[in-house]
Amino acid sequence: MPLIRTHAGRISNRSCKISRPKDWSKLSLRINTLTRLTLPELATRLTAFVLIGLIRVAITCVPFGRIRRCLTWAHSLRVPSRIPPAGIIRAVQSASARVPYSTCLTAALAAELMLAWSGRGSQLRLGVILDSAGKLDAHAWLEMDGEVVLGEPEAGTYTTLERA
Repeated sequence: MPLIRTHAGRISNRSCKISRPKDWSKLSLRINTLTRLTLPELATRLTAFVLIGLIRVAITCVPFGRIRRCLTWAHSLRVPSRIPPAGIIRAVQSASARVPYSTCLTAALAAELMLAWSGRGSQLRLGVILDSAGKLDAHAWLEMDGEVVLGEPEAGTYTTLERA
């Protein structure tokens, strides 16, 4: 048995136990997941995380019309991507779960922009509903080719807002 120095400076041959954080297995799982990703997948996840964070901050500080104009301008940029749309959506969902105060709107805007950068078109949809208490509830989702790819609303519950 190896000799170890105790807290009092004495040498002992008792084994030393290292305590692990309670959520060690979760951290280990996340690290393992990240190490299995290819470089483009990792870059996509990092981009989604940063975009969602920036959009979240912008929503609290900047009028929505200005955010939409900036994102519309940013759509014109093209970034070659080998990641399929489903991979981009997964990256946005993963990042959205980890960004504090992220909403369906921040995720939908980030996914819309990332899909546009990769040359794929999508449509942001906004819907509203009155709940049982009479409060207005809103939801955002993203559609590609008429199918919902992010933020699936409950069937027939939200009234979709159309552009005027």
